[in-house]
Amino acid sequence: MSEKRHEGPIYSKPKTRKIVSGESAKNNLSHSSKRGSSKKVIAKNSKKLSNYKVNKTKQKKKLTKKRFHAFMTVFLSFFSILVLLWIIFLSPVFALSGKNITISGTSKYISKEQVLGGLKNYIGTPITMININDIENHLYNLNGISSVEIERLWTNGLFVKITPSIPLACEKNDKKFRLVDKMNKTVQMLDKKAAFPEIIVKSKENQLAEPFILQALSNMSEDFRKNIISIEATTFDNIKSKLASGQTIIWGSNENISKKESIVKKILENNQLLAGRKTIDISATYKPIIK
Repeated sequence: MSEKRHEGPIYSKPKTRKIVSGESAKNNLSHSSKRGSSKKVIAKNSKKLSNYKVNKTKQKKKLTKKRFHAFMTVFLSFFSILVLLWIIFLSPVFALSGKNITISGTSKYISKEQVLGGLKNYIGTPITMININDIENHLYNLNGISSVEIERLWTNGLFVKITPSIPLACEKNDKKFRLVDKMNKTVQMLDKKAAFPEIIVKSKENQLAEPFILQALSNMSEDFRKNIISIEATTFDNIKSKLASGQTIIWGSNENISKKESIVKKILENNQLLAGRKTIDISATYKPIIK
């Protein structure tokens, strides 16, 4: 038996609306307002964060650029200093050239060629690296130079001022004769005796008296020295010389040599006073003895 179905209109249950009170509506409005305000704050903060990141990136780029510029400045400065040092100390611009060496004060005993020969080891060396004192000492050791002064001529030259030695006497040295100045410095080596007083050295002890002999000769006039054939001394106060005219002069010490010389000249000019005698003892300056 089939069931009977009720056919007819079906009515749905009416939806009920919730009635909200006034205060509850206010609260809902307040919450809604707060949510909107929070969204604005988040958006604002997000924008600030984005701007901060952009500014930070720009600052990093600026800092990197400044560091690069600082590095390049230091590098270029260092490189410039290296180039300058190379130019000054290693460049051929400052290398000593023989053509730019000026020499003054040469004599018959020391020539320009001899001085240049003494400088040959320095040619090509930058003058900024040349030790002037070393060159002066090196040239002073050359025969015929009494003193030497050197100045740099920029950029690659030297001015060499020579004071030549003045020979006073000569002495036998093995088979040669050594021409010497008042400081007993060699002026020149000769194969035969020169026209200068010969210093006679009879023993090594006599060599100690050489400085006193040279001092005595340096205080005599050049004209008188030309008449002296030889001169010797055993001690500082026993200097004596032999003249070309045959007389022997006993000088004693080298004190008052100029005065002693003038007295000896007067005696030599007076033949009657000499009377054929060959020795004049002038060791006591104002009491000469002729014998």
